[in-house]
Formats: sequence, structure tokens, C-alpha cells
Amino acid sequence: MILHELLVVVEDDREIVEMLLEAGVLPAPLEREYSEEEAELARVARLLLRELEVNLAGVEVILRMRQEMIALRKQMAEVIERIQEARRAP
Repeated sequence: MILHELLVVVEDDREIVEMLLEAGVLPAPLEREYSEEEAELARVARLLLRELEVNLAGVEVILRMRQEMIALRKQMAEVIERIQEARRAP
């Protein structure tokens, strides 16, 4: 996803993208495209900043915690899958 497409995700809110870039929440668009995950981060950040009026520091904390929760869910799903496989094995 290029910067233009990212702007579509955040409803052309360039200020949000600039804030996220300056805060290091999003990486600079140096000859690379943004991933779907980064676009989702930008969308959530915009929602927090504009609609819920969370300050940038709060957004950073929320996004970090969100990423940690997603990672923990993946780990938990893997553990559950291993347990289920172990139960099925003779």
C-alpha cells in the first residue's frame, strides 16, 4: 500500500499521518509500501485521535497494547492447537 492509499484509509487526514510518522508509530515511506497492518494502525489511530479525542501519547500506548494483545492471541491459538493435536495423537 503506497502513501496515497494509506491516506484513503485515514479519510485523507494528512495531519494524522504526519503525527504518526513524527511519533514513530508509522515508519517513513522511504521507497517501501505500507502493510495492511500499518494501514490498520493508522485507521485505529485516527479513530482514537479524532473521534475519541485521545492524545498522541495515549494513542501510542493503546496501539502498543493492541499489538501485544494480538500477539498473545496468536500464541494462545498456537498453544490450543498443539494441545488439541496432542489429544488426537495415539
